[in-house]
Amino acid sequence: MGLIAWWVVGGVVGGVVGLGAYVFTHRESFDWREAALWTAGGAVVGATLGAGAQWAVGAWGTRVAMTAGAATSATGMALRSPAGARTILWLEEEFTRVEHIMAPKHAWDQLINLSGNALQDYRAIQPFLQQVIESGSKPEVIGMTRQGQRILQFVGKIKGETVVVRVIELSENLYQISNAFVKRLP
Repeated sequence: MGLIAWWVVGGVVGGVVGLGAYVFTHRESFDWREAALWTAGGAVVGATLGAGAQWAVGAWGTRVAMTAGAATSATGMALRSPAGARTILWLEEEFTRVEHIMAPKHAWDQLINLSGNALQDYRAIQPFLQQVIESGSKPEVIGMTRQGQRILQFVGKIKGETVVVRVIELSENLYQISNAFVKRLP
């Protein structure tokens, strides 16, 4: 019922607006058939806008829910982590970024046999990313986000390969993966 409500409400409002516009512009030459066409046209436009609004609010609501969920998880993980431990927020909800990290140019096939499923392969490289971040090496600051958070780069050796992991520092020892790749030899 809730899924239909947006376009139904939009259609009703659009129909009323269409009829009102016809009545206002055709006071002297009112015709019920034309009024019905204007009402139907308004209903179609209103329903379309209602469906678009439903999609926009749904997408926005999903993003807000994901952000709130990530923040809650991050807070919980940070509270459970021993002092000095590095906590990592993975990107599994952000499939576009996962696909970017798993792109062929990032050379993960030098470390693992890729399955072709980006999310499955991303989960397979997570222990390597975590190992590089937790290696104790001091990260290099390579930039800042628009929100003023530092972008850090960790570099480590895994199975003889140089792995680069870039993170956004959300707070001390709380990182969100930004990018990661196996450094190709020249």
